[in-house]
Amino acid sequence: MRWEDYIMRGGADHERFWDDHLRAERDLLYVVASGFDPRMCDGAESIMKKGGRGRRDCRLIRFYEEDDPNAASYAGLIRDNTRKLEGMLDRRQIQTIRVRRGPTCPSTSSALRPARQRPGTLKRTRT
Repeated sequence: MRWEDYIMRGGADHERFWDDHLRAERDLLYVVASGFDPRMCDGAESIMKKGGRGRRDCRLIRFYEEDDPNAASYAGLIRDNTRKLEGMLDRRQIQTIRVRRGPTCPSTSSALRPARQRPGTLKRTRT
């Protein structure tokens, strides 16, 4: 797994987990990639409906693909999803992180990796 404290719950388990988790005051950080899929906000929406006390912050990852000729065709959908997210959270709680994808960063997954971890950039040492 990429995240040490990764938790995956669905259905009734999801509901029980968040009901239990939010009984105490909890600060939450929701990390989501900006996108055109209407499900983009589903996770945040289900958690925000639970209420609870504590900060609710969001990191919105925006990928810019230099070579995508279809980007303009789904820009409106991305904007709609972003507005929906902003409606759930105060805009001040959303920090947008822009990641440019292009010739030097050929894939979405490698765009998120620090440069020292990208293939071909590691220096091998003997131990």
